[in-house]
Amino acid sequence: MGLLSRVSGYYGPMIAIVLGMILVVRSARLRRKLPPGPRALPLIGNLLDLPRSHEWLTYVEWGRKFNSDIVHFEFAGTTTIILNSYEAINDLLEKRSNIYSSRPKWTMLNEVIGWNWILITMPYGKSWNTRRKLVHQEFNPKQSERYEPQTVKAVRNLLVDLLREPDNFCHLFRHMAGSIILSITYGITIKPAEIGDPAIDTAERALEGFEAAAVLGSFLVDYLPILKYLPSWFPGASFKLKGREWGKDADRMLNEPFDIVKEQIVNGSNKPCFVSYCLDRKNAKDVDETVVRESAGAMYLAGTDTTVCALHIFILAMVCYPEAQRLAQEELDRVVDPDRLPDLKDRDDLPYITAILYETMRWQPVDPLGLAHLVTEEDEYRGYRIPRNSVVTGNVW
Repeated sequence: MGLLSRVSGYYGPMIAIVLGMILVVRSARLRRKLPPGPRALPLIGNLLDLPRSHEWLTYVEWGRKFNSDIVHFEFAGTTTIILNSYEAINDLLEKRSNIYSSRPKWTMLNEVIGWNWILITMPYGKSWNTRRKLVHQEFNPKQSERYEPQTVKAVRNLLVDLLREPDNFCHLFRHMAGSIILSITYGITIKPAEIGDPAIDTAERALEGFEAAAVLGSFLVDYLPILKYLPSWFPGASFKLKGREWGKDADRMLNEPFDIVKEQIVNGSNKPCFVSYCLDRKNAKDVDETVVRESAGAMYLAGTDTTVCALHIFILAMVCYPEAQRLAQEELDRVVDPDRLPDLKDRDDLPYITAILYETMRWQPVDPLGLAHLVTEEDEYRGYRIPRNSVVTGNVW
């Protein structure tokens, strides 16, 4: 009897049992059920179930339908988990942030357009930490006080503009928010709203492209990255042309104002701003200039649209609830002298108005879904399996 035959005879049954146990355990792990969701079809997954707009409303409806605050869908080999409650969001995105803090890959946003340098879409790692630390150092509560004059000036200019053009408040809000961000970041003096400013115009065009591509899956290339290799003239590849134009605006927004500040620093004409403060620190602590440039370039996206949306929602709330507006005006008249405008120092004495602002954000969240997260390790929550590399999105609607 040969050696192989003897080994098979002695150990064959044991090997078969061990292999069988491994397969059973592996199969059980893979079968561990995912959160509920619409039934996926072969090849296309849940393509036909995906909403074209107002995704958060569809996700809430799925939660009601499946009686679960955690739902999921499948498309192009990617599992997406939606968290529809504060509890689930806090349990995973906060308490388990060590494996839920990364970001998925937005092929359209990061590669086709070129937003691969922006903090809020970077995967968790050294580059992300470096940029986050720099921004936190300059915009913690104590340091932020030195930027209050720019904010107050822009708001007062807005009030004058609203007296002149009350029906044009949407445009005026955007101009005000843009002027605050660009002034704080680069020390730029923005031209009046009735004239318009090229720096704001460029940033707004770049923002348009970012918003169009920031919702993962807005473009098919996010799920089928191979499409990025199609020539722009190919049928169905118009996204390449859009990406090229949006990329030009993003590049200008990133580089033009930063280079102006650098030149001003050399000739001594720069104004106090985020970039100048950071470059001063660079000379002392060897901060990477690229990090400063890219952190500054992200400011417009981080602060402009959210501010404008919040103001729109506030206007809507006051129209819908005139009694709340009346009580807010009474508080303002009582606290602030009639010969001056309110400022940030009055905030502690205006609790009702502060409560209105918080309630406005709860009533109509500015960005119900935020940006998607990526889970970097296999996880389990409430008996549900959350596969590694799943996209995880919190829905606060």
